[in-house]
Amino acid sequence: MVGFPAARLTDLHLCPMVTGIVPHVGGPITSPGATTVLIGKLPAARALDVCTCIGPPDVIAQGSTTVLSCKMPQSRILDTSLHGGMIILGCFTVLVGGAAANMQSQAAAIAAHNGSTRVYVDPITKTVYITTNMEYSGPGATQAYADAAKKQIEDTWSGTMTVNGETYAVNVQVNTKVNTSGTATAGYDQITVDPAQNRMDQSLYGNGEGRQTPAAATDAGRPRRIAHEYGHTLGLDDDYHDTPTGTAKNPGAPPNDIMAETWPAADGTLPHPHQSHYDQVLKNHGY
Repeated sequence: MVGFPAARLTDLHLCPMVTGIVPHVGGPITSPGATTVLIGKLPAARALDVCTCIGPPDVIAQGSTTVLSCKMPQSRILDTSLHGGMIILGCFTVLVGGAAANMQSQAAAIAAHNGSTRVYVDPITKTVYITTNMEYSGPGATQAYADAAKKQIEDTWSGTMTVNGETYAVNVQVNTKVNTSGTATAGYDQITVDPAQNRMDQSLYGNGEGRQTPAAATDAGRPRRIAHEYGHTLGLDDDYHDTPTGTAKNPGAPPNDIMAETWPAADGTLPHPHQSHYDQVLKNHGY
């Protein structure tokens, strides 16, 4: 099969859309990209990465089904975008083959919620890949906290689920960084870590600030507080509600529900995601 030049961040795409009488024109691929996969010294661009437009941001809607960069289909010249455009520049010394994964509905979901997470359901390996970029800042942000958060999230949310009657592995990867510059990095969920913060929170899809306490990294009584907040990054709501005396689980919430509880059950079972959570995550991301 013929390969096409691999796309990278800053490579250009054309957009044919027009808003009123103003053409979108297109522009460079901007974020988040595969920052650990360099092609011609630039980060690889994949399906669901965002592109600049004069109108609303565009999103790459195609990539190779057989070549994944950081667990997302690698995009090439001529792969198309949500707005009906296509990539026109790439690295001509790196050719990528494979049939195109058409991810138009997933690209539309990214455009709608502008989140930091990308989800790819790979029918070849029967794996659901979930990748999220998270950036920690504030007086309690340390590399040790970022490392602990990454481990807690990946240990909690990786597992198995059923897709169309078949068992799929769920592979969660969180790319973390500590940023003390005061300038947020594009494509990253922003988390402020502060010892003064008690009750943690997180905006849906990571499209806004989250607040955490460094104590959550070593909280033996509530060992999955960070993993619970990550559920909001995936677009999940709480499965509990506030009461005059504290909180209560919502009716029908399953036992050991990661979106309702952060502490172990009496038998030691830790809270975890259920099939219903994974189903909603896929729905949130256009599947």
